[in-house]
Amino acid sequence: MYDEFKQKCSMNKDTYCEQSKKQSIAVEEACCEQSKKQRKLLERRLEKRIHSENFLCLAHDEKKTRKE
Repeated sequence: MYDEFKQKCSMNKDTYCEQSKKQSIAVEEACCEQSKKQRKLLERRLEKRIHSENFLCLAHDEKKTRKE
């Protein structure tokens, strides 16, 4: 009876460890995917800001040349 109990505990431990590993991997993959999405979003925002700043600089330079 004790051996049977010990065997069940061992199986439960293995099952628990395996499930825990799978959960950890799933969480890690989800975090990685979210990080990729956030990085892409930040890159787009930066590109928009750069384009906007370039446009403002060009517009400012154009005004200067027209006045002169």
